[in-house]
Amino acid sequence: MPQHSNDPRNGGDSDSDFGERDSRSEDDDEGFTLGNPRETVLRHLARRDESETDVQLLAVAVWEHERESRDAGPDELSIETVQRRLTSEHLPALNRTDLVAYDRVEDTVALTATTDEIEQYLGPSRS
Repeated sequence: MPQHSNDPRNGGDSDSDFGERDSRSEDDDEGFTLGNPRETVLRHLARRDESETDVQLLAVAVWEHERESRDAGPDELSIETVQRRLTSEHLPALNRTDLVAYDRVEDTVALTATTDEIEQYLGPSRS
């Protein structure tokens, strides 16, 4: 069973994350699957002038991409849920591949891969 922490940088809940707590419970978003957040993270970081970004800003970018790709409203998925999933699952996985450097303490993520390494990870059908 995965460990949970109250620290939002470790995927836990915090009312200070984004102001007031979303009125939905965490369980309400559990059935919602993100499209391809790892691809979105890599492509977002590759487009930026600076390779490092704040995890909260990255979560907003992934949330916006999800809304656009699904033509979904903001009530269907909270930014808090996206950030929780990024910090508990997707960023640690990308960190293990050495494509990004995820710093849980500073709450930042930086691209460490080249464009060729990103394309190799994503595969030819996702170019």
